[in-house]
Amino acid sequence: MSGPALYFIVLHLMGFAFFVSLTVSGLMRAARITDAPNARSSHTVPTPTAGGLGIVAGLAAALIGLRLFYPHTGNAGLYAGLAGLGLLIAALGFLDDRFIVPTKLKFILIGLIAAVTPTVTGVPSGLPMGGIIITLPFAAGYIGAALWVFVVINAVNFMDGANGLMGTFMMLISAGLCAAAMMTGNADIALISGSLAAGLAGFLPYNARRKAVVFCGDTGALFTGFLFAACALRLGHGNAGLVYVGPILILPFLVDVLCTICVRASRKENLLSAHKSHLYHLMMARGAGHLKVTYVYALWAVMMILIVLVGIVTGMIAVASLMVMLTIFGCWRYVRARRQMESGTL
Repeated sequence: MSGPALYFIVLHLMGFAFFVSLTVSGLMRAARITDAPNARSSHTVPTPTAGGLGIVAGLAAALIGLRLFYPHTGNAGLYAGLAGLGLLIAALGFLDDRFIVPTKLKFILIGLIAAVTPTVTGVPSGLPMGGIIITLPFAAGYIGAALWVFVVINAVNFMDGANGLMGTFMMLISAGLCAAAMMTGNADIALISGSLAAGLAGFLPYNARRKAVVFCGDTGALFTGFLFAACALRLGHGNAGLVYVGPILILPFLVDVLCTICVRASRKENLLSAHKSHLYHLMMARGAGHLKVTYVYALWAVMMILIVLVGIVTGMIAVASLMVMLTIFGCWRYVRARRQMESGTL
């Protein structure tokens, strides 16, 4: 597919996703599904949730539009597989929003979906190390792929705790993933990730404000995390040199979540209990508003996007040391910011 044709199709489908998401997310304000405050919440009054159904509906509209207007475009089997698994995890999230699924059971079900995902996306065959690629045994690649999907799904869900934070960050990096896919000629991932970004954009007018009128809920957070992880996995499967694109884009979320888990584990806290220990929680506790926190993470998203796009152009994206250095810097920045906020010097 030529560049101009791909750009047109992606923009066309993004339009479907945006307007359907905008409509369905708005309708969820009238639904009787509310998020009651708990130990993890940043809100104090029950608020309509499951607005993430708009994101799901947006992607569904994009895929329907693809079949109607461009029936011979893309990999229908891939779309069907991702849509099926996406609906399963969205349904799990909706049940949790509506009835509250026990945490252990939810993790098990997410794990099962993550374990099936590589059968749809394919398995990474190697890790790029600059000029060479280290071949991975199939079992190692499969386990690593499933673990990646599981971690990203949960990381996105954990970071959905401030108005606009998850939606804005994931919208930006999904758009970044779309750009990376178009630059490297991967039409399937460009279409899906672009539609995901547009669906998130349709949800944000109701959520990215000082007082959100609807929350994404697990419905949208689990779905968004799954779809981003699966698209990044597929991109790396098609081109081993692009394996690090997804991890670099979502690195600020991964650092916050994994470093927070380490902090809580060192304090012998129950890792399955609700908490307000993430860096963004500490920022709000120090007086930063929801939108300021969202703005900070949005800047990090833009930085990651620029690094990825420049890395693709220069070939640095295939150098493992780039991923390592970014991870080390992210962890150092996390530790420094946490110490400053806990000591009251920031």
